[in-house]
Amino acid sequence: MLSAILFILYFVALLMVLTAWAKKTQIGISPGLIAIIYAYKGLFGCLYGYIFLKFYQGDDTWMYYLESLPEYQKLIHHPVNFLTDFLPYSAFSASHNFWEGMQFYIQDLEYWMMIKLLALFNIFSRGNYYINVLFFDFVTFTGLLLLYKLVVGIFNQKKIMLIAILFFLPLTTFWLSGIRAEGLLLLFIAIINGSMARKKLFTSCL
Repeated sequence: MLSAILFILYFVALLMVLTAWAKKTQIGISPGLIAIIYAYKGLFGCLYGYIFLKFYQGDDTWMYYLESLPEYQKLIHHPVNFLTDFLPYSAFSASHNFWEGMQFYIQDLEYWMMIKLLALFNIFSRGNYYINVLFFDFVTFTGLLLLYKLVVGIFNQKKIMLIAILFFLPLTTFWLSGIRAEGLLLLFIAIINGSMARKKLFTSCL
């Protein structure tokens, strides 16, 4: 019962933050539509977790969640150790050369970013997987919104189609709403491309 109440309260709170951020960032999507999209993503994210737990023994999404629980304890009791895991020492000590060390380190970063992020979510979710989905979709949804803002000018006459493709395709939404590293990858790509576009615009104005 408490988890259900927390789920609803966090959904409302995160939605308010999303709509305020979208307005400030001039995304160009109405608060009502953002609410529908976020609810749609949250539903698919929870469905993703349920399906993989029931039929596939959890897969990576539940592995990330389960391994975030001891990381949460580390964050609370040993915060310095929690942060030093990001250092490249272990990756390079297990490698034979610099490039192999970089490869190991990139793999470690992907793993630690997922686990540590979920550990932070556990502070608020009380270790509930489905509430963590809400937080994760909150973070990754910003990537989709930034991507929309980046390309909407190109498809100015087809905004409805663009919104349908980016936010409502069931298969795409299903995979990008679960707790998966691809959601963070999309966010980083959108941030980098947005920064490059702003730099190009600034340079052209000089």
